[in-house]
Amino acid sequence: MEPTTDQPNVLEHALSRAHQQPAMRPDFYRALLRSEIYLIGSSSPADSTRSGQELTLMQWETERGERVIPVFTSLEEVRRSIDSEEQVLRMPGAQLMALGTDVPLVLNPLSELQEILSPDDVQALAAGHLPGVDAVASRQHEAGRPRRVGPARPYPAILVDALTTLFVGRREVRAAWLCAMEPELRGDPDQLLVGLDLEPDTFEQVSEDVIYVASRVEERGGFVSADVLELGDSPLSRQVRAVAEPFYSRSWGERITDPLLPGHA
Repeated sequence: MEPTTDQPNVLEHALSRAHQQPAMRPDFYRALLRSEIYLIGSSSPADSTRSGQELTLMQWETERGERVIPVFTSLEEVRRSIDSEEQVLRMPGAQLMALGTDVPLVLNPLSELQEILSPDDVQALAAGHLPGVDAVASRQHEAGRPRRVGPARPYPAILVDALTTLFVGRREVRAAWLCAMEPELRGDPDQLLVGLDLEPDTFEQVSEDVIYVASRVEERGGFVSADVLELGDSPLSRQVRAVAEPFYSRSWGERITDPLLPGHA
């Protein structure tokens, strides 16, 4: 866990893009798990009753008096944040998440791109899930009682833009549709439904990404809630295809070099 020379920093690039567009946040979280990060603290061999090493990580106190653990994306970020010759530890992000924490982690705490991970966020990432996504949408509509779908009105343009940005980086998505489920009870709001034509065995991760992105898009005075359906030959799948044209197709998405450039999503 000793610091070494930095390689080109994929994590910092992913963090910057995540702050530009919520559709980039799933990629950031996965980059965090794959990347090596830096902490201030010390390590020592565990005592004879335990294996491995004992870690002691420095905690900072915020202006509100809250304790946090500073985490850094690079040695340069460490040097910008501390003046003293503290011991710097380096470890894979996935290892840090697996250790767990009872206080928040703050990534690059003195940067404009500061990112806070709550203990619940850390626990979710350690379990292989995106923060805040309690459960991945399933094919519940296929097994449940028949439902009807119709066009989404008003059209959720901000959500469509965010999902298009997401799908440009997901070659497993062949096409995507968006419509509204009719409410089951009088007075209930319409529930948005995202229909996906996918490569085999890719539904779980893509649907989790869709739910995460939708939950962070604010539109029509509130945050969006959307279910996800992998389209097949069911009556509901045929309805989705009949009421709306696909808002995304891989055939043109592959021609976009950078979905964050203006006019590309």
